[in-house]
Amino acid sequence: DTDTNYVLFNARVVLEKILLNICKENDIEEESLNKMIYSLFKKDILTHQTKSYAHTIKAFGNRVAHPSIKQPIIFTSKDALLVLSTLVTLLEILKTQNLLVGSNSVK
Repeated sequence: DTDTNYVLFNARVVLEKILLNICKENDIEEESLNKMIYSLFKKDILTHQTKSYAHTIKAFGNRVAHPSIKQPIIFTSKDALLVLSTLVTLLEILKTQNLLVGSNSVK
Protein backbone atom coordinates (compact mmCIF):
# COMPACT_ATOMS: atom_id res chain seq x y z
CA ASP A 1 0.00 0.00 0.00
CA THR A 2 1.06 3.54 -0.67
CA ASP A 3 -0.23 6.63 1.05
CA THR A 4 -1.69 8.80 -1.71
CA ASN A 5 -1.50 11.96 0.37
CA TYR A 6 2.18 11.27 1.07
CA VAL A 7 2.88 10.92 -2.65
CA LEU A 8 1.01 14.12 -3.53
CA PHE A 9 2.63 16.17 -0.79
CA ASN A 10 6.13 14.96 -1.56
CA ALA A 11 5.74 15.61 -5.29
CA ARG A 12 5.11 19.23 -4.30
CA VAL A 13 8.20 19.21 -2.05
CA VAL A 14 10.33 17.87 -4.92
CA LEU A 15 8.93 20.55 -7.24
CA GLU A 16 9.72 23.29 -4.75
CA LYS A 17 13.31 22.11 -4.26
CA ILE A 18 13.92 21.89 -8.00
CA LEU A 19 12.45 25.33 -8.71
CA LEU A 20 14.41 26.78 -5.79
CA ASN A 21 17.64 25.47 -7.36
CA ILE A 22 16.67 26.90 -10.75
CA CYS A 23 15.90 30.25 -9.10
CA LYS A 24 19.30 30.25 -7.37
CA GLU A 25 21.05 29.43 -10.66
CA ASN A 26 19.27 32.36 -12.31
CA ASP A 27 19.66 34.92 -9.50
CA ILE A 28 15.95 34.92 -8.72
CA GLU A 29 15.03 35.67 -5.12
CA GLU A 30 13.75 32.77 -3.02
CA GLU A 31 10.04 33.21 -2.45
CA SER A 32 6.88 31.13 -2.12
CA LEU A 33 6.40 28.33 -4.62
CA ASN A 34 3.71 30.30 -6.41
CA LYS A 35 5.96 33.36 -6.72
CA MET A 36 8.89 31.24 -7.91
CA ILE A 37 6.70 29.72 -10.65
CA TYR A 38 5.56 33.20 -11.68
CA SER A 39 9.10 34.65 -11.61
CA LEU A 40 10.51 31.78 -13.67
CA PHE A 41 7.69 32.15 -16.18
CA LYS A 42 8.12 35.93 -16.35
CA LYS A 43 11.83 35.43 -17.15
CA ASP A 44 10.94 32.90 -19.90
CA ILE A 45 12.57 30.04 -18.00
CA LEU A 46 9.25 28.24 -17.64
CA THR A 47 6.94 28.00 -20.63
CA HIS A 48 3.15 28.09 -20.47
CA GLN A 49 3.24 24.29 -20.50
CA THR A 50 5.84 23.84 -17.76
CA LYS A 51 4.15 26.54 -15.67
CA SER A 52 0.89 24.63 -15.97
CA TYR A 53 2.58 21.39 -14.90
CA ALA A 54 4.11 23.13 -11.89
CA HIS A 55 0.75 24.62 -10.87
CA THR A 56 -0.94 21.22 -11.15
CA ILE A 57 1.61 19.62 -8.83
CA LYS A 58 1.43 22.57 -6.44
CA ALA A 59 -2.39 22.51 -6.34
CA PHE A 60 -2.60 18.85 -5.36
CA GLY A 61 0.17 19.25 -2.79
CA ASN A 62 -1.50 22.29 -1.28
CA ARG A 63 -4.85 20.51 -0.97
CA VAL A 64 -3.13 17.71 0.93
CA ALA A 65 -1.14 20.11 3.14
CA HIS A 66 -4.19 22.27 3.90
CA PRO A 67 -7.22 19.97 3.96
CA SER A 68 -10.75 21.24 4.39
CA ILE A 69 -12.40 19.95 7.56
CA LYS A 70 -15.91 20.65 6.24
CA GLN A 71 -15.33 19.24 2.76
CA PRO A 72 -12.43 16.79 2.85
CA ILE A 73 -11.09 15.45 -0.41
CA ILE A 74 -10.24 11.79 -0.65
CA PHE A 75 -7.43 11.44 -3.16
CA THR A 76 -7.05 8.22 -5.10
CA SER A 77 -4.17 6.34 -6.64
CA LYS A 78 -5.26 7.86 -9.98
CA ASP A 79 -4.62 11.32 -8.53
CA ALA A 80 -1.18 10.21 -7.37
CA LEU A 81 -0.43 8.73 -10.79
CA LEU A 82 -1.50 11.96 -12.49
CA VAL A 83 0.73 14.08 -10.27
CA LEU A 84 3.72 11.73 -10.53
CA SER A 85 3.45 11.52 -14.32
CA THR A 86 3.16 15.32 -14.46
CA LEU A 87 6.26 15.64 -12.29
CA VAL A 88 8.21 13.17 -14.45
CA THR A 89 7.17 15.00 -17.62
CA LEU A 90 8.19 18.33 -16.10
CA LEU A 91 11.55 16.91 -15.02
CA GLU A 92 12.18 15.53 -18.50
CA ILE A 93 11.48 18.92 -20.06
CA LEU A 94 13.67 20.76 -17.54
CA LYS A 95 16.45 18.25 -18.15
CA THR A 96 16.33 18.79 -21.93
CA GLN A 97 16.56 22.53 -21.25
CA ASN A 98 19.64 21.91 -19.04
CA LEU A 99 17.87 23.50 -16.08
CA LEU A 100 18.48 20.66 -13.63
CA VAL A 101 21.71 20.93 -11.67
CA GLY A 102 23.88 17.98 -12.64
CA SER A 103 21.50 16.93 -15.44
CA ASN A 104 24.42 16.42 -17.81
CA SER A 105 25.68 13.54 -15.68
CA VAL A 106 22.28 11.82 -15.48
CA LYS A 107 21.53 9.38 -18.28
